[in-house]
Amino acid sequence: MPSILDESKPTFAATSLAERPTIVAEANFLRLPLFALHTKGLKQLDGFECRGTTTRDDKTWEFLFRTARSTATLYPGLLSRSVHLAFLGIVTENGLPFANPVTWTWRNLCVRLGVQPSGQMVQHLKEAVEATAGLTIYSQDALYSKPAGQRLNTRKAMHLYETVVFVNETLPDGRTADTNYLWLSGWYLDNLNALFTAPLDHELWRYLDKRSPIASRLYEFLLINFHGGMPQLQINYPRLAQFLPVRQERYLSDARKQFEPAFKLLTETRVTESVTWHKRREDVAQLRFTRGARLLRGRKGEIGSLQPNRATTALVSVREVRRTPEQDLVREFYRQWTGRTDQQPHSADLTLAKRILVDYGRSQAKALLPSVIEQLKRYWPGAKTFVAVEQYIAAAAESHDRQQRRDRRRQQQQETERQTMEQAERQAAERQQLEASWQPIWEQLPVGKQAAIRDRVLSVHPFLRHMPHELQFRCLQELASQGVERGDAAPERGENPLRTARNPQL
Repeated sequence: MPSILDESKPTFAATSLAERPTIVAEANFLRLPLFALHTKGLKQLDGFECRGTTTRDDKTWEFLFRTARSTATLYPGLLSRSVHLAFLGIVTENGLPFANPVTWTWRNLCVRLGVQPSGQMVQHLKEAVEATAGLTIYSQDALYSKPAGQRLNTRKAMHLYETVVFVNETLPDGRTADTNYLWLSGWYLDNLNALFTAPLDHELWRYLDKRSPIASRLYEFLLINFHGGMPQLQINYPRLAQFLPVRQERYLSDARKQFEPAFKLLTETRVTESVTWHKRREDVAQLRFTRGARLLRGRKGEIGSLQPNRATTALVSVREVRRTPEQDLVREFYRQWTGRTDQQPHSADLTLAKRILVDYGRSQAKALLPSVIEQLKRYWPGAKTFVAVEQYIAAAAESHDRQQRRDRRRQQQQETERQTMEQAERQAAERQQLEASWQPIWEQLPVGKQAAIRDRVLSVHPFLRHMPHELQFRCLQELASQGVERGDAAPERGENPLRTARNPQL
């Protein structure tokens, strides 16, 4: 598959959608937001909660759609999104009926993503796949099952991926995997086979995504809205921002800065013919998209070209579910205390955690947990909740402070010893250099001059009389000092040691 990621200008205007290969994109997630469009703050992002209404076949109902990440991974973001579409590309190439498992190699996946294969990249890709595999989805009349002809309404968690096995891991039948395997969840695969899809130009998507994730997500959203042949789409700015999802700006000028680069890309690539802003006091603005040539109906019989069951979805609210600092502290306690990562904090837990964070700060409060847990193991091994921390947090903080002071003293002592050692090594090197330079000159001096220098040194340091080696070194220092006063220099290697500025003829 040729890559266009390095092209600086769009090259899609010359070809129509019917002339380019497409992949099947499931209709539910062309409408509803699933992946995060940013990388900042993914550690605190636990999921999305979307509420709204859907109208289909003259019937309207309210829905609730929620996602939640695995506590062992970050929320799936931009890379997870790209990888998922690459998997849909593999599914499409395998042809109807679409079947599990989907297999791939890391090198092939890197080619599809337009990235260089490396050990580090493979690790990032593994984390991206695992993040999507761990994502749980809850639907109360939000998702639609085309084969069943009904809305999905279940309290049971749903997933996109049923099972993932990487190369050299153990397959469900006990064999060792010779490549990477992915099993799509049954409800999702059934929708793909029922062609509850739209044809997505993957190369175009990659081109847009490299330059603006907002543009690639807008392409998905416009694809499902224009797929039925509608020539124009009118949508208020706040509602469009929720569908992506991105932060809603309060002012029209900020909204333009947010969306205009993406709109320009969509127009250049003929996804849209035009995009116009119409200022509205209550909704910032209304946007009107005119369908571009690239979003014309697909050819009859083309995979993914069949029209999804027409529905109109109106989002009332989309909010990011983020973990608060007190929730993070309580969950970390339960992880260390019980080994569980799914323990839900109680209200009393969160109240105490809030006080602890005020008293000690976020980083220190987390640093105190191992010490607190050691105290609990010793004095209250049957403790069940985070509330038990209250009795031991003060003692743990005092012990932590003592340990910090000991660590600082040890670090200061190590630094002093290091500096002393470096100084001793430097002095030894200087002494060795001085002796090598001036000892030959000393040996050439008349005995009387040597005696005069020795007497001068002893007059200042008489104790050196009993330290002959040190006395000799101080004499060399005195000789070097006299040479400096006269403007003499120590001889270079191989030079006559008696050559001086006063005796250049030697």
